[in-house]
Formats: sequence, structure tokens, C-alpha cells
Amino acid sequence: MSEEYWSIIIVWVALLIYTAAAWSERNPMLGGVYLWAGAAILENLVTNKPENEVLIINCAVILGIHGISMATLTSYLIFEELQPWYEPLSFWKGGLIGDVDWYRMFEDLGWLTNILEVFFVGIKPDRVESI
Repeated sequence: MSEEYWSIIIVWVALLIYTAAAWSERNPMLGGVYLWAGAAILENLVTNKPENEVLIINCAVILGIHGISMATLTSYLIFEELQPWYEPLSFWKGGLIGDVDWYRMFEDLGWLTNILEVFFVGIKPDRVESI
């Protein structure tokens, strides 16, 4: 495997790590660091190694995906802060995945399980005993 393809794998893995960390920490500035580094990498590739077209395309796609993800996170956090009637997700306290209150998450998302239960019971009513 060539150096270019190893670089593609590394930037995709870095995208996953930075996106997961930014969302779990509720910190779009952390994701901004990856955008900044990715933009520098892309500029360097275009300037110094234009023959690595596949890597350039992958870096541009990654910057687009991550930029949209961080804009979505930022918009949600602003919405959460400015709306007095909105009750934020109680289980998403920030921090790493271990800081999530899993019991509360499933309790808060109970409406979704009720919708799925009604849907699936309606499809095959003879498979589920009456509740």
C-alpha cells in the first residue's frame, strides 16, 4: 500500500476521533482544531504535492463533513442555551462517554421506544402477547 493510501486512512481515523471527542465533550472548538489542521494539510498538499489527487479529494471531503458536523453541534448548543422552554438532554452532561447517565438516556428516549413498540405490534399483532 502506498504512502498516499496510508495517509487517507490516517485522516479518516482522525476525523472519527475528533468528531467523537467534540460531540462527547460538547466542544465545537475541539473540532475546530481538526478543521484548522485539515485546512493546513489540504493547502500543503495542493501547493507541494498536487499529484496526490486522491488524498486531496479525501481531505476536502473530510473537511466538508467535519465542518457540517461542527456547525450542527454549534447550532444545537446555541439553541439549547437561548431557548428558555427547551429542556436539554439530561443524560448528555458532557465529558467522555463514561459521563453519560445511561439510565437517564433510555428514560428520556422512552417516547421513541413507545413509537417503535406500537409500530412493530401493529405489523405482527399475533407475535406479541397483549399488554
